[in-house]
Amino acid sequence: MCFVLTAAIRLPQLKRKPVRKHGRLWMRASFLCLLQALLLLLPLAVAPSEAAAQSQLILRDSIALQETEETYIGLPVAVTIDGDGYLVVDARTPQVLRFDGAGELEQHYGREGEGPGEFKNPLAAFPYGDDQIIVFSWNPPAAQVYRRSYGGFVERYGLDGPIRGVLLRGRNVWLSGVRFADSTSVRHRELGRGTDASLSLIPQVFREDGPLGGIFSLVPIEAWADTLLVGFEPLDRLFVVSSEGQVLDSLSIPASQRRGTPVNPAEAVDQILRQGSYSEVFGALSTLRAIHRRSDGSTLLVYFDHRADGPPVTSQVFVTVLSPDRRQACIDAELPISPNSSPAVGFADDDLLVLEQVLVGTDAVPILKRFEVDSADCDWVAAGA
Repeated sequence: MCFVLTAAIRLPQLKRKPVRKHGRLWMRASFLCLLQALLLLLPLAVAPSEAAAQSQLILRDSIALQETEETYIGLPVAVTIDGDGYLVVDARTPQVLRFDGAGELEQHYGREGEGPGEFKNPLAAFPYGDDQIIVFSWNPPAAQVYRRSYGGFVERYGLDGPIRGVLLRGRNVWLSGVRFADSTSVRHRELGRGTDASLSLIPQVFREDGPLGGIFSLVPIEAWADTLLVGFEPLDRLFVVSSEGQVLDSLSIPASQRRGTPVNPAEAVDQILRQGSYSEVFGALSTLRAIHRRSDGSTLLVYFDHRADGPPVTSQVFVTVLSPDRRQACIDAELPISPNSSPAVGFADDDLLVLEQVLVGTDAVPILKRFEVDSADCDWVAAGA
């Protein structure tokens, strides 16, 4: 038995959990007790140095997600809050899993295939209506609705691809991903009605015959009122866009701890491809993975620095806060992640969710953490025009 003081951080009791190893179930209760204790020490390790004056990343919650031998997380790509629980999108199995607030597995949705309620590459999942969840996949390009309580399939909406990012507001959905066929990167649709309304926005550096748009096609977006904030995965520049597609403003986000973007990213990637291997491209620059507007009008930006041998392995994750007027930034607070990790990130109200697999021997234990991002004592820098 282990005893842990939980002071300001709520950590649910980690139960004895079956772990997969060579097809057998075995117990690691002593490890989970040690893991519980180590997680409580994380706030001591994540406070920024006085010289850096970055955001403080305050660990508010940490949960070990309970799996079974038959239902488990292989490669998490997205996590979001769903009432008092969480939805986890797993790209490897593929399926969507729902866990309660204590980390207990409650339900799973979808399965591999091409028929109704099936998909090959799920991308995102959200609560939808009173007792439903909706799952977006890029293969096939579709949105599919399931009953939250028992996992039954309800209906399917076909979508136009490619789909690399999804933002849902009620029945309104924004789909993102570089599409050279019509020079668009963001498409809007009201589910069940009409066709996509596309926004023609692709930076010049994303030329059709170049490598950036093909290798880095993720387009993180955020929307409020009649405004969009649009980013492109390998670039430091963000675009403020009206719902009609007019670019209202653009800004450059400085980098201090993360790699940032080369002055000429297309040329840098071209040179790497000529002289090195394809995987080395991912170690050349930072990638913007998520944008989230908080209740006070400030915006969280999450950047990944991949190892030189490429994804899914990520070496570092950084969080930047953009001021409500988007003129200043508190840059590059580093998240604590495990070595050789491939975390999924999401948001819960104003907080950041981080789901990663903590490696134990040959096994991976999924740990979901919730961080408050406190930028009160930051040294703010200008966000360039």
